[in-house]
Amino acid sequence: MQVGIENIGRYKHELLEYATSVLQPVAGVRLLGTAIDKASVLSFVLKGYEAEKVGRALNEKSYVRVN
Repeated sequence: MQVGIENIGRYKHELLEYATSVLQPVAGVRLLGTAIDKASVLSFVLKGYEAEKVGRALNEKSYVRVN
């Protein structure tokens, strides 16, 4: 509650914009659902790979850093 729902929403949108800008130029990546006012969810397909296999591989990775 101290952070504020507006700040959280803005941060999520900024993360979406960043991820979109980084992934758009990658060869073989096709972003899905690129509406301007969409929810902060990034969906994509990777040419030559089954979506389920990509999802499983990403699920096995942990990108969260704990200080």
